Amino acid sequence: MELVYFCHPIKKAVGGVKVIYRQAELVNKLLGSHGHSAAVMHPNTWTFRVRWLESHVPLNRGFFKWRWVGKPSLSRIDGCFDPQRHMVVLPELWARKYGDQLARMKVNFAIYVQNGYYISKGHAEVLNEAYQSARCILTISDDASRCVAMAFPGTESKILRVHYSVDASRFNPWQPKENLITYMPR
Repeated sequence: MELVYFCHPIKKAVGGVKVIYRQAELVNKLLGSHGHSAAVMHPNTWTFRVRWLESHVPLNRGFFKWRWVGKPSLSRIDGCFDPQRHMVVLPELWARKYGDQLARMKVNFAIYVQNGYYISKGHAEVLNEAYQSARCILTISDDASRCVAMAFPGTESKILRVHYSVDASRFNPWQPKENLITYMPR
């Protein structure tokens, strides 16, 4: 079984992208000897590669057909995945784009909610079909879990809370604190 993480092609450092890459690395490390693998896919980008993060995760290249319904950014993924070989992990922002298509193709998929306040982007009926059809819904906080459960009743049993961990060899909280100003663009 190959786990394919869909990931936005973002050229600057973003925590959510880093988390997806790290999880794919961990899947390969823990399950590779059992015949399972993970890859990251940046849909509709042939040459994109994250350059701000060192990673050895394989990239799954895929170029989908444009689906001119509403926005040209929606694309058709018909025939791109094998239900027997693939499981897809979608970021919450792409549940509306690809969730209903994967459900119709009978490809198992999960929705990875890293921001519980983005789950309502799109048409309610399309989003509801995606969340109801997902094999599981991964959330990164109790708040995100509550948001999903409230927005999509009946999905509570599919919600799996993912707990982040900090690598002590890369991050040392006991270093002297500096006064820093941080800016979040959103």
